Amino acid sequence: PLPACTSSTRRTDIGGLPPRVGIPIEINNSASSRLRDAVEHAVRSTEASNAAAERKKVDRVRRALASGAALSAALGVADGALRQQAEAMDAADARLDWLLRQAPVWRDAKEKTLVFVAHRETLEMLRTALSHRAQLASGVFHEELSPARRDTEVARFREHEGPSLLVSTECGGEGRNFEFCRRLVLFDLPWKPSIVEQRIGRLDRIGRRIPVEVVYFRPPGGIGGDVVRLFEALGLFREPLAGLEPQLAHVEGALEEIALDPRASLSEERFAALVAEAHAART
Repeated sequence: PLPACTSSTRRTDIGGLPPRVGIPIEINNSASSRLRDAVEHAVRSTEASNAAAERKKVDRVRRALASGAALSAALGVADGALRQQAEAMDAADARLDWLLRQAPVWRDAKEKTLVFVAHRETLEMLRTALSHRAQLASGVFHEELSPARRDTEVARFREHEGPSLLVSTECGGEGRNFEFCRRLVLFDLPWKPSIVEQRIGRLDRIGRRIPVEVVYFRPPGGIGGDVVRLFEALGLFREPLAGLEPQLAHVEGALEEIALDPRASLSEERFAALVAEAHAART
């Protein structure tokens, strides 16, 4: 039984929960890294002369880090060359290659895996690749499904003989319980720590009996590398950050500032300040 006021209940009050286990996957494929770096540089080098243009540019940078499919959806007719780069990036994506190798192993072991993505286009790209290249059926969860269809997809995924993978957008980040899943795969990383916390929280729930495996990808550089390095230092993949939203609210803004300048990166001073604020708040 839970205490009367669950909003103030901490993990220790209910005897603790299984630990989070961060599993970083190094992206060492040089061809994949070169393509991603080229696309990121191209998007970050575009001019943005006003606030609306800056918002559009930041959105494109986010999409470029997520997948070529997500970026292509935001490109216009005049962006033919960039679209080709984006398509080539997906074709050589080391994250996708790793997932396609591991997914059949997880299926044969009867293990359930929840894969989170930020954009619907990335979701469709992943499911197509899983079907055509790994001959593996997957469940789906996104905002355009009806409530009844969402319930059906989750129910099928929960069944022992149901799909071993469910690919979800942020729509599945709140109000759903996936404590039965063995692992969570963060195919992309949002820049807002609270969204990552919501993703992990789908598995890290009361009733869980095994550690929460949190798989994420560690690119060698660029904004993606900055994001992973910062989130690792914040301990986001190891312990909950719930309650620290006010102290971490400006993390997203700091990353957006970097995205607007192709020569910028997260300075050591800014990095240390963000980490110190989070640690002080947690204490």
